[in-house]
Amino acid sequence: MAKDNTDDLLDVLQDLSNNYELTDESSEEFYIKLKNIYSNEDFRHSYAKLSRFAEKEITPDAREQLVHNLDSILRYADEFVGNGRGTDSDVIKKIKKLEDHLELESIRLSRMEQIKIIGEKVFLEKADAESIIKENEGKILKQQEEIKNMNTQMVSVLGIFAAVVVAFFGGMSYFTSAFSNINEAPLYKTLIITSILGMVICDSIYMLLNFIFIILRQDKIHRGKVFGNWVIKLVNIVLVIMLIIGIVVWRFSQF
Repeated sequence: MAKDNTDDLLDVLQDLSNNYELTDESSEEFYIKLKNIYSNEDFRHSYAKLSRFAEKEITPDAREQLVHNLDSILRYADEFVGNGRGTDSDVIKKIKKLEDHLELESIRLSRMEQIKIIGEKVFLEKADAESIIKENEGKILKQQEEIKNMNTQMVSVLGIFAAVVVAFFGGMSYFTSAFSNINEAPLYKTLIITSILGMVICDSIYMLLNFIFIILRQDKIHRGKVFGNWVIKLVNIVLVIMLIIGIVVWRFSQF
């Protein structure tokens, strides 16, 4: 009999959770149903079964509506039924206990759902934070590698630039010594020495500058604007012509 009363009670609670507003008539109807169930003095509703019912069978909104409707039934009972005397007094107490149990369960489940939502939010935020940390770690490693490469490039550039300076001033000293006795030296000798020294110095400086541009990864930008291929080609053509003229003059001077 108690089992049947439990099933009947759960059916009534299911109906109450689906009703959004109770009129006096519907409140009276549900009160009578609950009274018939609780009139059995041996019947006690099971808090465990109510807990499973509230968690598994109805939604969070329906739980709140159920508690609200039970409160409406109790207000109806207090106002219209027996003024708290006799059998109805015991029934009303049992319904109030039922309401308290369901309200407590509703609060407990709501808090559990909030904790679950907060936990999921924290998990997502943690995953995002870990993703950002990994991304930043990758950027830091990349920047460290770039800084390391930059240091190597700067050392290389400084070394090559020093070689350019040495080559330039060394070439100038050769030119100075070559032209110091220009009045005494034959013309062909001056042309040959000047053209050979010019090609060596110009080509060496050109190659060293190209090394710098390649290291800086700006060779495509600077070759055409600062020290283009056409310049060195023109210089080499002029120097080759000077060399040929010097050789021809030297050959004719032998006769």
